[in-house]
Amino acid sequence: MSGGSTACLYEPRPGAPRKLDDARIEQLIATTLNERPREATHWSTRLLANKLKVSQSTVSRAWRAFGLQPRRAETFKLSIDPLFIDQVRDIVGLYLNPPTRAQIKRGTHRSTVKLERPIRQYLDIYNGHPKPFVWTKSNPRQRRQIL
Repeated sequence: MSGGSTACLYEPRPGAPRKLDDARIEQLIATTLNERPREATHWSTRLLANKLKVSQSTVSRAWRAFGLQPRRAETFKLSIDPLFIDQVRDIVGLYLNPPTRAQIKRGTHRSTVKLERPIRQYLDIYNGHPKPFVWTKSNPRQRRQIL
């Protein structure tokens, strides 16, 4: 073979020729990056393949070749739950100001008599500051699970 290793670049490659031209690949990449599916938060290989009328493997190969991962969000998404802020405040409050009294630890009591005193202390502390029950689940799907 004359021309050395660079001659290999110009010879036809073995196997079937490509079925998709550069314009279709460009359309696939542009759709992935610029559009969102109506029924999902991001493109899956199946959804995009159905939309563009190509195979799922073609979408997967193109994504891999261009390093695309639509399932990974680049931005942080906040919950739309109306009680989300209250829940965050509760969690942050517990983190910044943890309870000072020790909780009942599992496995440290050898008899029920010795276990009874910590349980009574815990109930006295808990009942000393009663809080009304507040329903925190407002999502209709969670309500359907209960009903």
